[in-house]
Order: sequence, then structure tokens, then C-alpha cells
Amino acid sequence: FFFGYAGFSFSAAKEMMRGQSNGRLLGPAAMRFSGVEVEDGGTAISCQDSIKGVNWLTLLASSFVERLGGKATLRAQLSKAIELHDLPAGLMIQAGPTPGLGDLNAGERLPLYREVHRVLTPIRVRRHCVFDGLYFGVDETQRWMSRFDD
Repeated sequence: FFFGYAGFSFSAAKEMMRGQSNGRLLGPAAMRFSGVEVEDGGTAISCQDSIKGVNWLTLLASSFVERLGGKATLRAQLSKAIELHDLPAGLMIQAGPTPGLGDLNAGERLPLYREVHRVLTPIRVRRHCVFDGLYFGVDETQRWMSRFDD
């Protein structure tokens, strides 16, 4: 693997969403629930030498761990509430015991996700391509990509 993540996700084929009201609802829902991942095909294009972002579980290839200074450096930068799990080809970062929705209307800020996001800033993609206008436009895409910035 290059990078990956696991947690809650909004994921649907564009063909299924096109012309349906679900597609128009996905963008506002994703902006409200910051812990829910948004998927489309643009990540492979945008993330040639970077990661898209973080979620409850964030997987990093060994090359990314090295670019960040190694596991010991990451451990020193992250609180004890965040677990690091060795994998044969890298590392898995676990932001808490269970995934979170991050309902901003309920004040759920997901501080552990934000902490991981901050530490992984040097390897995060700077500009992700637009989510095909299906979920967001250009500005909304960038706002969503930086949703854990403080």
C-alpha cells in the first residue's frame, strides 16, 4: 500500500449518483460530518507523492514514515491516546478506540483526528482535484480537505 484510511465513508459510484438527489445531499453531509471520508477517483491523480488525509485509521507506507522522521519521531509528536501499529510495509495510526462521525452541529471536533492531521501535514496533498462537481465545487473541495486545520 501507498497510504490508506479506514473509518466512516461516503462512497458511491458517480454513475449511481448522477441525476439523483443523493449526490446533492452528499456535499452538505460531508461538510457537517468531518470524520466521514469522501471518495472518488481523483485521489489517485492528486496524490502522486502525498497522502489525501487522515481518518480513524491512517495507513502510511514506510517511505512516508521515513519522510516524517521515523516511528520514534511520530510517537514523540502524538499523544498517548493515539496508537501506532507496525505493519509489514509501514505503519497504521489509530486516532482513538473507535471511529468518529465528527458532527459539527453537535460540537464534535475529533481532536485526535486533528492531532494526526497536524503531524502529517508535511506529507498531505496540497491541492486535491475537485470531487467532479458531484459533491463539491473547487472551494468546497479545498475546505473539506482542510477540515481538520485549526
